[in-house]
Amino acid sequence: KQWYQRRVAITAGRYRKVAMAELRLRRQRALMRVRMKIIDEASERDNVHMQRIRLFEMAHLNEKERQARLEQFKQEEDLRLLEEDEMKRMKELRVKEELHQLLERSRERQAEEERLA
Repeated sequence: KQWYQRRVAITAGRYRKVAMAELRLRRQRALMRVRMKIIDEASERDNVHMQRIRLFEMAHLNEKERQARLEQFKQEEDLRLLEEDEMKRMKELRVKEELHQLLERSRERQAEEERLA
């Protein structure tokens, strides 16, 4: 009978050891799960943060690009206006020249008529 009790105690001890080991493993796994969750949340936060930074940089770049395009557009518009002014001036000069020639011709005609008369 003593032998049997001893055997039972040993097996119970073994079972207890096994149970304790399983408990330790379960605790470690739970801890690891919690750690992984924390790490995942942190990386998620970092990702969101990086996305925000990237969006901000993109917006900043777009702003710079927009300013550059605006500047270019202004320069092109100025050039176009200058060219239009030049064209108008040339047209006015041409019209003045033609008027001058017409006046010269009419004066010549008048002088011719006065000479004939």
